[in-house]
Amino acid sequence: MYWQRLWYPLMPIQSELFPPDLPNPPNTTPHGSQAASAPSPRLPAEPTAQSHARKRNAATPIPIWLQRLSLVVLVTFCLYIGLLLVCLPWTRFWYQNPYLFAYPQLGHLLLLGATRGVISGIGFLDIWIGLTEAVYYRDFRAES
Repeated sequence: MYWQRLWYPLMPIQSELFPPDLPNPPNTTPHGSQAASAPSPRLPAEPTAQSHARKRNAATPIPIWLQRLSLVVLVTFCLYIGLLLVCLPWTRFWYQNPYLFAYPQLGHLLLLGATRGVISGIGFLDIWIGLTEAVYYRDFRAES
């Protein structure tokens, strides 16, 4: 992507900033001299992006039925909201709204054909999102 080419050269990856296996600094006093006490135990390394990715890959995958159920819920939600946004601006519920009478400036704006068209366009985009999610769905299965 275009923004990644612009951003990544300017900002280093965080895992490169802090290597995971650096030894702990020697036990020193506030004035910089060595302390006479026993050395402190080694602290565990900070988790990195690679260790999180390994843990995520080692975890059990989401069950197929749950993936499909979430797809059905998402598609149903997108289609329902999309149809609502496409049809509602052109019905009597839109122009007989109590908010239009309470706020005349808002009512004038919401009754413009361009505003109705923009809201219907957002509804069509929502329907498109739901249909593309359904068409391009793939199950994520564990590697054998």
